[in-house]
Amino acid sequence: MIGRDGAVLVTHWRTKMLVKHYGLRLPFWLVEEHRWQLPLQDRTVEFVFTPYAHFPGAICTFDPVSRVLFSSDIFGGLTPEFALVARDERYEHYNAQPGDSRLCAAGH
Repeated sequence: MIGRDGAVLVTHWRTKMLVKHYGLRLPFWLVEEHRWQLPLQDRTVEFVFTPYAHFPGAICTFDPVSRVLFSSDIFGGLTPEFALVARDERYEHYNAQPGDSRLCAAGH
């Protein structure tokens, strides 16, 4: 993917400030310079700025066609044992069902 012709790194400028030090040779496509939207062949995805959720340059991606929010790692767990999501009192009352448009999927 990184060597693919035409590939770009879609991100926020604050994330670019860190990622540029990884030595990737991809051009940056900054969401805030494109009205927080990325036009694709069959849809336009939207970006949601979430600076206080994890990192000052954090974003989530919303696909209005499928109504899926790719939540990045907002719901990620950091526990002594492996866990895909954090399981504490803040998430106990939300029980997503298949097809629920509020269902969030990990995005990175």
